[in-house]
Order: sequence, then C-alpha cells, then structure tokens
Amino acid sequence: MYKILVPIFLTIFFTSCSSKNSASEYFKNSTINTQIIQFTKKTDIKIDNQPKVLIWATYLNGLEKYKDLKNETFLVTTYFTNQESNGIETNGYELFLNDKKSQALQKLSEDSIYKELFIKNKWASKYLVTFDEIIKEQYELNLIIKNNTSKAQLKFEK
Repeated sequence: MYKILVPIFLTIFFTSCSSKNSASEYFKNSTINTQIIQFTKKTDIKIDNQPKVLIWATYLNGLEKYKDLKNETFLVTTYFTNQESNGIETNGYELFLNDKKSQALQKLSEDSIYKELFIKNKWASKYLVTFDEIIKEQYELNLIIKNNTSKAQLKFEK
C-alpha cells in the first residue's frame, strides 16, 4: 500500500509546484499584479478546429488604478494566425459589449501608457476599446468579437 501512495504523493507534489501553466507567463511584467490576472480573459475563434484568432481582453474599470474611467474600457489584444494583418477592422471584426457596438477603437503602440498590461506577444495588435457606461444594476458584461461567419464571447463582472 505504501509503495503505491508514496510515488503518487510525490508525483502530485512536484506537478502542483510546477510553474509551466502560470497565468503570469502571458504578461511582460514578472511582478504581475493579481488584479490584472483577475480581470483578464482569453478566448479563441476556431475554424475547422484550428485557432484562427487569439483574443485577450482586460477590463480596465475593474483595476484599482483605472476604476475612475467614465466609460466601460477594455484593453483588447488580438493575434490572427496566418494573416497579413492582426488588425480587428482590417480582418472584418467588430466589438460589442452587451450587444452595443464599441464607441472607440484605438490601436496602441508598444510604448503606450498601458504597456504594463500588455500580453507578451510582439506580433499581436493591442487596442483600447471604449463602450458606453453600463448601468450599475447590470453586473454582467459580455464582450463579443465577431464578423460575418464567426464570433467569440468573454464574460466579465462589473
């Protein structure tokens, strides 16, 4: 009995201590703030079971540093596989929050004031996306990126 339990315990112990699946591996900062991880979501758009678009979104209003922003604001990072451009609009995609189209979509440079929040992917495009403020009674935020043939959804809490 002990011959079986000891190897199982050691395997579980060493596997759980591994950092290979760390959420902070996607960010540039090694001293990542736990709030950034808490308010960042990732999804893929798959076509024929192959990822075609990788999407990360960070809800900035949820972060202590940006809680005073008037509109609902997201930092959205996109990476389109096998495409010339990683642009949201150039690839025919639009962003919606609770079925309302984005107010503004601003492409960010690598030296933006938001660079501490960027996903660690130098080929991806980063955007600051703003939406009209959602009323306080509504706590669920559904961020949708879609085109004519595909879409992905990320759910956030206000």
